[in-house]
Amino acid sequence: MSTQRKAFCAMTLLILALFLIVGAAIMSTHVALGVFLTTAALMLGPFAGLALLVYGAAGKRGLVTRSLYSLGGMLLIGAIGGIFALSMEQVSAMLPVFVAGAGVGIVAVLTQAPKRA
Repeated sequence: MSTQRKAFCAMTLLILALFLIVGAAIMSTHVALGVFLTTAALMLGPFAGLALLVYGAAGKRGLVTRSLYSLGGMLLIGAIGGIFALSMEQVSAMLPVFVAGAGVGIVAVLTQAPKRA
């Protein structure tokens, strides 16, 4: 994976995590923006988690890199599943799980060795 693609993937995961955090934080004062940011993170998060899981299963890199991709994907999908399954009082417990999944995904992308020619 080229350096530009690594940076793009890492920034995408970081933006998803920031959307969820900022959206949840400002929802009480700026309802429309908070709902937009939170909904964007919740609707795009499963695609990022699925992409991480697929690369973890089908990737041809080392065991540690594939494990990091799989862990990041499972945390993202698990957090979103928890957000939709739990009651509203317990949803705030899933925010750190979502951020941890995005963080592990970023680490997985950035620690991947460059493709040899």
